[in-house]
Amino acid sequence: MRKADIITVVVALICIYAILTIKLDMFWRICVSENADNINEIILNLSYSLLAAVFFYIFIEAIPFYLTRNKIRVVILNKLNELKGSIHKAKTAIYLPSFRNIPNTETEFVKDFSNKDMSDAYQLGVGGFKDLKDFFAHNKINIRTQIQDILSYSSFLTETEIEILASINTSKYVNDYFFVKDFEMLKIRADLYDNQKEIGESIFAIDKLINTIQTRNKKKTL
Repeated sequence: MRKADIITVVVALICIYAILTIKLDMFWRICVSENADNINEIILNLSYSLLAAVFFYIFIEAIPFYLTRNKIRVVILNKLNELKGSIHKAKTAIYLPSFRNIPNTETEFVKDFSNKDMSDAYQLGVGGFKDLKDFFAHNKINIRTQIQDILSYSSFLTETEIEILASINTSKYVNDYFFVKDFEMLKIRADLYDNQKEIGESIFAIDKLINTIQTRNKKKTL
């Protein structure tokens, strides 16, 4: 629930309490002020006005928002699933079908990624990419585009979702220059890049982040 809606509910409850207690001659009964009746009348009129404003807000703003939100959340969930698919492709790119040898731990994955020759074919040439490096260059651009598309629905995203999407968008894999060659490294392993380890760590991390969002959304749709 949005903060504005919470405040609206609190105001409505206070107004209803004031109206019921004053009408039942219970409100401020211990007050000895000579102007108690006038004060109660002012509070009563103010409560009526605020309560009318609350009902106006509920029917004009809140109800249409949540009806629209329910529809938009379905669209957002589909787009998050597509983003999850793109990130999952990045994680499985260095492995061949049927992907049975993909490790579950970060240490094992980063080790595999760090030692992978980026000039190898992407999944035996599937997808039309020249090599793994070509696939990753295309993949991270696709991820950035998908994130920007999802963030265009920011009014219907939670703060946590926005923060996680921002973290993915600024991650080393998505945001940094990809695969840097060190001239000294060329003498040792010409097929490796000196930032492959960091890129592998970044891919594993953003895969965990996007899965966090998916879990949250699935619980909400039950």
